[in-house]
Amino acid sequence: MAAFLCYELAPQPPSFFHDGVMWKTAKTSLGILLKSFTTQQSSMPENGIFVLDGGHLLQTVVWPQPSTYAGVCQSYISYTLKHYGAASTAVFDGYGSATSTKVAEQRRRAQKHTSSDIIFNDNMSTTTTQAAFLANSNNKKRLINTSNYI
Repeated sequence: MAAFLCYELAPQPPSFFHDGVMWKTAKTSLGILLKSFTTQQSSMPENGIFVLDGGHLLQTVVWPQPSTYAGVCQSYISYTLKHYGAASTAVFDGYGSATSTKVAEQRRRAQKHTSSDIIFNDNMSTTTTQAAFLANSNNKKRLINTSNYI
């Protein structure tokens, strides 16, 4: 029995965490490795359908300034149509779930900026920076649920 109890016991492997927060992964390393095994295409394949990471889309698309929230939603639609075409779908998994593996990354981002809950409608002008708005999980969920696209 002593042989089994000589190792540290923890609910999660301690090497995954630093100061109580999960280490940030190096996704770029995986992306570079995957790209090394493929050839780049100059155009989209015919009948191609793209499934997009909605969380990445939220962070990638730059909000127009000045803008309304309808304009913000339109910028997401325009970006998706321009880069991926009409036959694309954005998937927002992990939002609203306390048990998602994405919760640690969402909390880390939220620590960088703060924003109060913003109750908005389509015609309302944006009142905060994109980063601060998206750092508040309630604002992010509301934006995802508001747009017909998202």
